[in-house]
Amino acid sequence: MSLTRLPNDCIYGILKYLKNDRTTLFKCLFVNRFWCKEAVPLLYANPFDNYGKNHYYLIVRTLILCFNETEIIQLKNLLCVEPYDFNIPSEYKPLFDYTKYLENVDSVKIIDLIVTWIKKIDIEYYCKNFKNFNIIITIFYKTIIRQCTNIRYLIITSSYFLNVGENIKTFTSNLSKLRLLRLNFNDGVNNDNVFEFLQGISKYCLNILKLEIGLHNNYSIPLKYFCSIMQNQNNLKAFKILNYDESHENLLNDLLSFLEFQKYSLESIEFEYIDFSFVSFENFINLSNLKYLSFHNCLEGSLDKFEILKFASFKLKELIFTGKNNWKIDHLLLMIKYFGSSLQKLSLSNLITIPLIENILTYCSNLITLEITIYSNMDLSIFSYLSNLKIRKLYLSFPDKYNDISLFVNLANNLPISIKEISFQFDPSFNLLYFKEFLDNCYNNLEIINSNYLIDLEFLKIILNYIEKNNHNLLILGIINLEKQWNDDEMNILDKIKNNGVKFNEFNRNYYKEYYYI
Repeated sequence: MSLTRLPNDCIYGILKYLKNDRTTLFKCLFVNRFWCKEAVPLLYANPFDNYGKNHYYLIVRTLILCFNETEIIQLKNLLCVEPYDFNIPSEYKPLFDYTKYLENVDSVKIIDLIVTWIKKIDIEYYCKNFKNFNIIITIFYKTIIRQCTNIRYLIITSSYFLNVGENIKTFTSNLSKLRLLRLNFNDGVNNDNVFEFLQGISKYCLNILKLEIGLHNNYSIPLKYFCSIMQNQNNLKAFKILNYDESHENLLNDLLSFLEFQKYSLESIEFEYIDFSFVSFENFINLSNLKYLSFHNCLEGSLDKFEILKFASFKLKELIFTGKNNWKIDHLLLMIKYFGSSLQKLSLSNLITIPLIENILTYCSNLITLEITIYSNMDLSIFSYLSNLKIRKLYLSFPDKYNDISLFVNLANNLPISIKEISFQFDPSFNLLYFKEFLDNCYNNLEIINSNYLIDLEFLKIILNYIEKNNHNLLILGIINLEKQWNDDEMNILDKIKNNGVKFNEFNRNYYKEYYYI
């Protein structure tokens, strides 16, 4: 018997599949009432990401439709210019309560959206009425605080969001579904509001999976609030601490000690701008389930502080050093020694040295992925040591301007034969000639090549030449901007690459790790 219409479950499955294709999902609103009712929650779960230069007004307009009468009057009084129609009758009711569908709320992105909107209205008004601008942002926040009940991902900058001063208790009681919370503390906020917010988080938000805390400008909050939040979580998986002020050294140690409450569930810790001269790892070593450890733009402190890590109860899978850590080689060697046996991924932004590679060879027998930075001043003799590794994935970053083509030839000649996947992170000014020389001298049977290079005809020709030279072993080519408009010549090469059995994927290695936990 034939179906006259698709079952509702099938329709919902189709719409959910399209949730990241906002353009197509928007068109589904106009199919019929049911499609519209099911598509709206998906569209407004995260409207502030990738809203597009032509759609910001529609998003702001929709938010304004959810204002109450008082908020609409306030907005009209603050905006002296009227390029758009604000004549919304007080009795008007939108078809949906759009804000209740919000799942991802990032206060910084909301500010950016409103700034773009106001500048479009009148750049002169924006420049002359900055104080009013802050009030306008607060009005939008009031609506979010009052109506949102489905937030799962919250990035909150206290100086705006928590200056609202109204309904904070109601807001936090509606955050029971929260899974990721990022708190940025700075000046210019009512402390009583912050304290009330943190008390509400510790009382109502008991299932946070990732917690991030950013400390700025000598801003101080009583420790009891942080302690209560961490202690009350049922299954905290990830923690990130960002410190932009040296005055917080005591607070950092206390925060690490509070992680003891989650020692059986915590899997990931990220440090950013932390000076380990003032930080002890004494409590850190008891986090028995820790698998992921990251340091970004950190200072290492004295070597003896790291000796206690030999007693760590956890078995790391990933150890990441990014940014301008510039850690001394002795610190890196020690951490690789203590954590190496269980490591599956190691990322190093430091200049690679022979002792570092030797240490990896000695202690990292289970390593699968190595991520390193290739600098223009590298000692080429290092690459012969690199060839002895038994890794399967290699990520290479090229941040410099290069003048020596032998660096790329030498690197290609010494790739470990076990490598099946290689990824390239190029600087925008990178010369493709070096990439061509690398592949011309690469005799590995690579199955996956990823690149952040903005693909053009020359790049595609280099890839096609590599495929034809290496017995058509390539299976996947990861590139960015896969949806770009290809010209005829590019389409011709693309078809030839696909005819060799190569599949194209969107390459984005800078994914937000927090979504893994959500």
